[in-house]
Amino acid sequence: MLCRMSWTAGLAVVLVACGKPSERQAPKRQAPSGSARNAPSASAVAANMIADDADDPCIYVAATEAEVYVGALETPPFRFDQSTGAPSVDGSHCMYRGRDGREIMVDALMGGAKLASAATAGVPRVMGRVLKATGHQDQESVPAAISQQGEPGPWDHAQWFSVIGTLEAVKGDSGLLINVAASGGGEQGAYALAREALARLGKPLDYNGAHAAALAPKPRAPLGNPCDLIPRAHVEAAIGPLTDAPEHDESGERCTYRVATAHGTQEYPLDITWINGNRALAMLKGSVAAAGPALGLPAGGTARTLPPEAQQMLAQVSTMAGTAVAPPLPHGLAGDTTLTGPWDAAALVGGATLAATRHNVMVQLILGSADYDKAKALLAAACESL
Repeated sequence: MLCRMSWTAGLAVVLVACGKPSERQAPKRQAPSGSARNAPSASAVAANMIADDADDPCIYVAATEAEVYVGALETPPFRFDQSTGAPSVDGSHCMYRGRDGREIMVDALMGGAKLASAATAGVPRVMGRVLKATGHQDQESVPAAISQQGEPGPWDHAQWFSVIGTLEAVKGDSGLLINVAASGGGEQGAYALAREALARLGKPLDYNGAHAAALAPKPRAPLGNPCDLIPRAHVEAAIGPLTDAPEHDESGERCTYRVATAHGTQEYPLDITWINGNRALAMLKGSVAAAGPALGLPAGGTARTLPPEAQQMLAQVSTMAGTAVAPPLPHGLAGDTTLTGPWDAAALVGGATLAATRHNVMVQLILGSADYDKAKALLAAACESL
């Protein structure tokens, strides 16, 4: 038996999916109305690359169903490797990506779903006990903000993880993980897709996500030096003359620009997330949105100094989410998701971070000493270069 574990962290959320037997026989397929338009034609060369489709995660949600929440698809649904952020003929997830960067990701668990469900359902309880044991009873609202018991439906058990925008729905020993974080679906959209998908566990779509993966466009390759992304002239047009050459870190993901002002040096640290940028932005927004209410903080307003406990919790969120969630600075906890510019999506998150995506790459700036309007201009220059 092939056992696969899928881990996603966000405010200590761990999703465990184990048990996709490689020897499982492919069930008999049916072709529902509207599915034929999603099947791409594959060349003989691509066909030789195709893996056995018995494990295909793209056979439970039709393209037309996903398009309700992501708009017209950029390419037919394809098997996807979450770790590399690229199409893969044997990928364990199915990607439904809209032309404007919105996306939905589906993973099917054909066996072992009961165990996975029990593990994820226990996460909030374990966190609650840890908080109580360490004297942090005042933060016991955090687990409730992370995960909620799902509503009744054609499943035995469902659980909604708001931070990562994922619904886990289990029926028998099979189940589905539906991630709608980077879409317009939300919790109710995830439930609607789960109802359609669970009905197909025994009679899936006549579709081959591996064929689509072989033909899907590949993601942009990262630059060795992130400071090469934006021409210096464009940087200075956005934030002013630089005091020295841009400085990049060893990870190849951050370039820092410095500008001299009458009030001292302003820094503009630009971080680039080359892989899964759409979901990285969704995770950033989700983690901050959950952290605020959980810590009893206002959703907006003037700047404030966070208590030590809140600062510690936000530091933990940053570590687990894999991206910086800084304490609010000049903009308090204000957020703005209506920013317009040359990006697929953009937001001011938690009053401290400006982030935007284009072509599934995320660029972000922790404001710090940076001028807000100039930071937006630099973010726009970065997106224009992607």
